[in-house]
Amino acid sequence: PKGSCGIFDSRLLHCGTANRSNEGKSRALFYFSFKNPEVGYTGNPASIRLELGAENVPLGKLMSDLESFERGDGSPLIDELGRKMR
Repeated sequence: PKGSCGIFDSRLLHCGTANRSNEGKSRALFYFSFKNPEVGYTGNPASIRLELGAENVPLGKLMSDLESFERGDGSPLIDELGRKMR
């Protein structure tokens, strides 16, 4: 359902399901992962591009950016990170 959040251990086999919207709309997926830097390699690859991971964006800053987007004020942090990926 809209606004849902799924939390799982990424070492598990997983996949999304088909978009069964009657209106044929696309769906957005905001995906990220957290890992304790003191823990070594857990057997699964990182889920973020190296240039984005190098930015070390704190969760609070990301939350502020998403709140700005929700208010209709844009998302300067996401926009800046997007420019760096081009």
